[in-house]
Amino acid sequence: MSRIRKLRVDEMAPDPDVQIAFAMDERHGSRMAANWNPDLAGILAVVAAPDRRSNGIRWWIIDGRHRHFAADRLGLPTLLAEVFDPMTPPEKAALKLGRDRDRRHVSQVESFLVEVVERDPTAVEILGICEAHGYEIGKLRSGKPYNRIEAVMTLRSIHERGGPDWLDRVLGLNELWKDEPKVNQSPWLGALGAFVAKGYDERLTPAGRRQLQGVLPAKVQRKAQTELIGVTSGTGGRGDRSAVARLMAEHLRKTARIRPNPVG
Repeated sequence: MSRIRKLRVDEMAPDPDVQIAFAMDERHGSRMAANWNPDLAGILAVVAAPDRRSNGIRWWIIDGRHRHFAADRLGLPTLLAEVFDPMTPPEKAALKLGRDRDRRHVSQVESFLVEVVERDPTAVEILGICEAHGYEIGKLRSGKPYNRIEAVMTLRSIHERGGPDWLDRVLGLNELWKDEPKVNQSPWLGALGAFVAKGYDERLTPAGRRQLQGVLPAKVQRKAQTELIGVTSGTGGRGDRSAVARLMAEHLRKTARIRPNPVG
């Protein structure tokens, strides 16, 4: 059951369960405040905050935290909100995702973060490994672009193939290029996944690591794509991406002067 009510802005705050996945983007909230249109404010979705709260917050915001941020900045006293009965974290995630889908396409990153809110073990483990290496998934909090990863399908693929150990090794290796653009995107992470799958990272010497640090990821990707075009007309889709990743991993192996694995 739910009901529409006019609620005080100062008695609402982002729900901590939802905030785990959908962090506040203050720049977005500031833009919304600068271009505030009451007709487009819509209706927030909230649940009652626990009684133990003592700082005046009575309502947790499931959907509408940026509109609330903008209204608070503008000094607006109230907003319309749909008040829902108490929910579990998975129910909150489903409500948030459903309302996002009603407004626009939901990205793979958002779907992944909803799984985090729902306490999906694999998603929680992947996020934990990323955070342990200083990486973020979703909204950027640190202000460092190279810390943000959106290639969640690639992260999940690496995790499915080799478990948390492979993912930990891939992200550890990726830190060699942390200041380079696009190293947190799918092609490069896929290449490092192929490199780790062969066990090459465990055979890296200090000299080999220094050689790899001098590699330009974008150049390696272009070279692999050119080589692939020379071999096949291209079938598109996932198969070609996997082939490019393998070629990129092979280039890294040669650069680090690692002997190839025996055949068979």
